[in-house]
Amino acid sequence: MKRFAFRLAVALSTLALGLTITGVVGHRQQTAPESPASPLTTAPEAVKEQLPRVTEPQENNIDFEAGYVGGDKLMYGDYEVERTVDREEEISTATIKRNGHLVATFSNGRLGKEATAFGVFPLLGQETNQLVIKQYTGGAHCCWIYKVYDSHPKLHLIFDDEYAGTNDLGYELHAEDIDGDGRYELIRSVMTFEYFFRIYSSSVWPTAVLSYDDKSRAYVPANPKFSRYLLRELHDNLKELDSAKANVDPENLGTDDGYRSAVLQVLLDYLYAGERENGWKFFNHEYRLSNKDKLRNDIEQALRSDPIYKSIYRY
Repeated sequence: MKRFAFRLAVALSTLALGLTITGVVGHRQQTAPESPASPLTTAPEAVKEQLPRVTEPQENNIDFEAGYVGGDKLMYGDYEVERTVDREEEISTATIKRNGHLVATFSNGRLGKEATAFGVFPLLGQETNQLVIKQYTGGAHCCWIYKVYDSHPKLHLIFDDEYAGTNDLGYELHAEDIDGDGRYELIRSVMTFEYFFRIYSSSVWPTAVLSYDDKSRAYVPANPKFSRYLLRELHDNLKELDSAKANVDPENLGTDDGYRSAVLQVLLDYLYAGERENGWKFFNHEYRLSNKDKLRNDIEQALRSDPIYKSIYRY
């Protein structure tokens, strides 16, 4: 999968660009025109007829890595953010202070100085900046923790990886103005199906989109609002499924991880875009191994514990 290849290539380096974030935000003035979905040989007819018309996402992105400061201190309004390193234990810490008084401490940087980074970014529009603190915990296939603060009307968290509802998210945080309203959505990977088939290479990571909510003054799950964005790779994933099922043996479950993973990818594309009916129609039509009923039960059980999925279907 393209997403899997990308995650394996992630490096833990930051660029020393000072406090400036000029050039961090790239823009494309026009999106590609919409085009009808092409026929898909793997989808049942009932699903084919309802496939969405998907536009290419705008490249209105924030590159956090390019905007994190290179030094160990940053002033954010009246607040001083500082990075320190315990070289003996190779643990890096970020602190926030105001007038010399400690406001918050973050001690999850487990691989030295580069495991903690911070910077300011115009997530909520060009008039203001928000503070982003990133720490890497040293996990083999994850584990980035992010805190995002706004200073208006006073310093407060607007996104926190560790609060209930987003603690099942992982990998690096991405910011993208998907709907072009000048505010950036936050993009994370859902970790619910990591190692679902016991082998990491067969894992599938659905996407969670979080949008800023004025009422709660925080980022909240918002997948249904961005269903077209979430289905933008559906056709490519169906093509990969066509290749994976070429030599499927319905009775030999141990040799078909690639096929099962490809089916799960398309199913989760639908489910996390709010297209639950289409997703299960696809699964019932496509999945041809002998453990079909058990697999569906296992998937549904995993979904019941996922806060992002529950936010989509409101239970």
